Amino acid sequence: MAALAHSLYLQGPNPWKVAIFLNELDLAYETELMQFPDLKKEPFESINPNGRVPAIEDPNTGMKVWESGAIIEYLLETYDEANKSGLRYTSGAAKWEQKSWAYFQMSGQGPMYGQRAWFTFVSHNVASFWVHTATILTRSAMCSTTRRRT
Repeated sequence: MAALAHSLYLQGPNPWKVAIFLNELDLAYETELMQFPDLKKEPFESINPNGRVPAIEDPNTGMKVWESGAIIEYLLETYDEANKSGLRYTSGAAKWEQKSWAYFQMSGQGPMYGQRAWFTFVSHNVASFWVHTATILTRSAMCSTTRRRT
């Protein structure tokens, strides 16, 4: 099997989610460290028209997939037939609980982490109020994951 190409920008959480998942599945991949200005132009925009990371190119299937949630779903369906990750639920309550947590992460926790990374590492001309707000929201989203019912 050929190694997947994984595009990464260091100051953000989303590419790391994909890298962790690739490692969990023991998939070979090559990482390309991107510079922020290169994300918004070719050749990267031919992989992700939104000009953001993460994005992968899979030479085994010819697929280009972008957005961390879509990439993780793609990897689950394409490379985790044996359910090594423990996240391939096909029916019942477990399937919908897994989807609920995944969408919570993508729509709630993920954006807060991304905003905090942006305000902390990239946008140095932002009022400290926004850094403080993003920090509080990030902690709140993080606490939500630790209050999970068993």
